[in-house]
Amino acid sequence: MDDGLPSGRAIELERVASNTRILEVIFGLFGGFGIGWLYAGNYGVAIALLIFSVLYSVIGWSTITLTAGICSCIFIPVSLAIAFLSGNNARAWAMKNRAEGSILRVIGGVVGLIVIVIILVTTIGAAIAGIVSQINPVQ
Repeated sequence: MDDGLPSGRAIELERVASNTRILEVIFGLFGGFGIGWLYAGNYGVAIALLIFSVLYSVIGWSTITLTAGICSCIFIPVSLAIAFLSGNNARAWAMKNRAEGSILRVIGGVVGLIVIVIILVTTIGAAIAGIVSQINPVQ
């Protein structure tokens, strides 16, 4: 790798880029797109993908439930493709921008994702409870 970097920095850059790809693919397989981008330091893409992953998961799993699993034939392969494409793009971005990875950003992103999911589930649950109580009032 002859890009003008000292050999130690080139090895570190390759490690960061590889970790970026691995994190993005692994978390992406479980619906957490954007974690690899967060590790590399691209906050804009990371936040956009984290929001997308929550919405995509809610819509995807709702559709799978409503179609008795038939839509999983589409949802799961598309999720895999997004995870691998995003992982490759995150790695390329990390190499191009000589990113320095940070596990603390990953921890913050995972905690943030959990908080977003809890808020979303609570809000949806409250909305459903409100609708059900209007339809079938307690006597």
